[in-house]
Amino acid sequence: LCAIVGTAGIYELVTDKLILDEERRYSVAYHAVPNAWLLEAVQMTAGAALRWFKDEFGYEEQLRGKEVGKSAYALMDEKAAASPPGARGVIFHPFLQGERSPFVKPTARGIFYGIGLWTKKGDMIRAVMEGTAYAARDNIDLFRRKAEIKEVRLAGGGAQSDLWAQIIADVLNLEISIPNCVECGALGAAMEASVVAGVHENPVEAAENMVQVEKSFKPNKENAARYDKLFPLYRKLYETLWNFYDEAENVYSSLE
Repeated sequence: LCAIVGTAGIYELVTDKLILDEERRYSVAYHAVPNAWLLEAVQMTAGAALRWFKDEFGYEEQLRGKEVGKSAYALMDEKAAASPPGARGVIFHPFLQGERSPFVKPTARGIFYGIGLWTKKGDMIRAVMEGTAYAARDNIDLFRRKAEIKEVRLAGGGAQSDLWAQIIADVLNLEISIPNCVECGALGAAMEASVVAGVHENPVEAAENMVQVEKSFKPNKENAARYDKLFPLYRKLYETLWNFYDEAENVYSSLE
């Protein structure tokens, strides 16, 4: 399975047969490899949620980063790493632009639930990372009901954070491998071009020669068990708010 945690969250499972979803919760596309397909699900907001948090609440990290020669994201990782799995009770919903998968709800909105006087900034940063990982699992579980997933290849900005990659591995309870590339989409285009140019015979040969795994993250069993208990709370929270989303949208619209 390919997981791209960029601005949005894009999840694509390679299958050797056409597997449709009766409820149309995911789409299906042809793979570049003959006789293969991609099951596709896309969440509206993934890495953009962390970028939003940095832009609006990470001024401290941005200033400090310039002083010590680190990125604001690296400093945010350090704070999030000090927060335990579960972010001390904080759950984040990354519905900052509504949601399109695994459910369609334009009026859904992002929330932080569980904030207390004990909540630290690092807890909120970790909650953003975990909330995005929960949303990924919510989408990927659509595929798991249809086919076996053996490994996840992670790309996008989320792949630049070892902490985030480990959180995703723990939430999914799947091994995460990260290819040695920054712009994997550009690499994929180059692979296709290599086939057309005759450098490689087919996309499989191109992948074998041009794709290298840089590092992998295996799920921590203790953390995975903890997230298995927390994930249903993430889902129950948006199910509880389902009608409230529309009600709130109607009220705010009437005030404009």
